[in-house]
Amino acid sequence: MTQLNKVTPFEFDCVPNHVKEIHMIHIPETKFFLGIPFWKEFLTKEELSLPALDYSFSANGIAYYKSKRCYELDELVGDPQTRLITEESNIIRSLAHYIKQNIHFTVNLIEMIGELDCIFAMAALAKENNYIEPRIHDEKIIKIENGLHPLLSRFDSPVIPNSVLSSSKEGGLINVIFGPNSSGKTVYLKQIAVHAYLCHIGSFLPAVNAQIGILNHIYTRISSTESILANSSSFMNELRRIVTIVNSPSSDSLVILDEVGKGTTESEGVAILAGCLNYFFSLGENSPHIIISTHLDSIKDYLNNDLFSAIHEMDYVLDGVDFSFLYTVKPGGVISHDKDISLFPLDVPDSIAIVAKEVLKSIRKGKDVIPCTNIRKQQTERICQYLEKLARIHPISKRSMQALKHIIFSFV
Repeated sequence: MTQLNKVTPFEFDCVPNHVKEIHMIHIPETKFFLGIPFWKEFLTKEELSLPALDYSFSANGIAYYKSKRCYELDELVGDPQTRLITEESNIIRSLAHYIKQNIHFTVNLIEMIGELDCIFAMAALAKENNYIEPRIHDEKIIKIENGLHPLLSRFDSPVIPNSVLSSSKEGGLINVIFGPNSSGKTVYLKQIAVHAYLCHIGSFLPAVNAQIGILNHIYTRISSTESILANSSSFMNELRRIVTIVNSPSSDSLVILDEVGKGTTESEGVAILAGCLNYFFSLGENSPHIIISTHLDSIKDYLNNDLFSAIHEMDYVLDGVDFSFLYTVKPGGVISHDKDISLFPLDVPDSIAIVAKEVLKSIRKGKDVIPCTNIRKQQTERICQYLEKLARIHPISKRSMQALKHIIFSFV
């Protein structure tokens, strides 16, 4: 634009004296023009014709002409913006063609850069958090001492370490973890799966010691994704996942199952879980590593293996109705019924918790549930008696007010 302004004064030689303002401009794809603002309103075509200039068009009160110098600029300079765009397009096409011809080199380079970035990230994380190097075995074993979940260990709050042992030589290949809700079962299962995966991609682990045999698959059933598009219930989705797991794993696999059968009745859940466990028991040493969490403590009565010794429980402390989770896995027996019935959320009203406990006790002991409903019946009868007494009181007299006060205090 600056260079065109330098050219503009020379154009006054070819315009009439009544033209006081001119501009040399460039319009993309139409090249150079001499722009002259209308010198009066309502110019006719004859008045727009000027000597030594070729009239082209008018727009927004400006008439555009071609002068001799405009034609020279068209020949010498042409349309630089269009040429730049064309050249840019040619470069992009050439680059695209080159990349297409050498795409495999580019992809390999990107993959190597990504892999190198991951290695640096894992090394920095291991150094920062004092991770240990796991030992990889050909032996069929998963042994982790005082392991931590990699994500939880990043928080400032203390994280409870837990160990796991799954081996064909000691401890057994099948581990069953019992425990109430919110006791840490799911986090413990995820921790094991994450440790096994990290070990196989070359990462160090947040643990005191780790020995892991080579795995070819990790199968999990931890949460069921529900969708109206699936055209099946959450329990059906769970069954499909379990069937896939049972039909797929090889001997060198890790299978993680969390709360199998929780989407159906207890009896059906026990049946499904017992069937899965007995199937894996039948494989003997060819069974994959199985780690299962469940509430179904009666499962022990339906298993056909005397070596079912890898039973664990999420530990907690129970003091009356108050309890606190320790988030530690301890070997031992199945969770007690008496403990389980006390574990209700803290914000549940006492009236609901009392009835729920009574119903649960009656069901588990095989007794009639009617006594539990009698609690509600007695409360309802008491309220009805209270309302009947209120109905008999005259609302105006002073004696009536005293009687009303006495009835209210007696009810409370």
